Amino acid sequence: MSKPKLPRPTPRMVEMLELIETHGPVSANTLTDLGIWCRQDIDYFIRELKAEKLIHVADYDPSPCRDGYTVKRWVIGDGEDAKRPHPPKKKYPRHRKDCPRSVVGVKAQADKEARLMQERNRPARRDPLIEALFGAAA
Repeated sequence: MSKPKLPRPTPRMVEMLELIETHGPVSANTLTDLGIWCRQDIDYFIRELKAEKLIHVADYDPSPCRDGYTVKRWVIGDGEDAKRPHPPKKKYPRHRKDCPRSVVGVKAQADKEARLMQERNRPARRDPLIEALFGAAA
């Protein structure tokens, strides 16, 4: 099987290259904010330009939408992509109940287990009419 041929840069792709060149390293969000194309078109053009080795990832910026996420910033040229930074580790405060390592969290888990054990050891409660017909629960 032969490799599929990649399309040549279309006029819209050339226009996008010019935008990247004039604005420096830009993210797809920034290109969308310029208001020329929708995000799907920009993602398509970035994929095509990257396959043609006309652009590469210069660096990563923190995402404006979500904490702990990053966005790629694209720049013109056939360079090596920047390495993606490691996501920050999720840190739990030591006093929170949902923290698995905290003293409060361990105590809350022990209390929950003790409460469940008590509920399991109780006799089943029956409806009074059913109890009158069939007797008390065993």
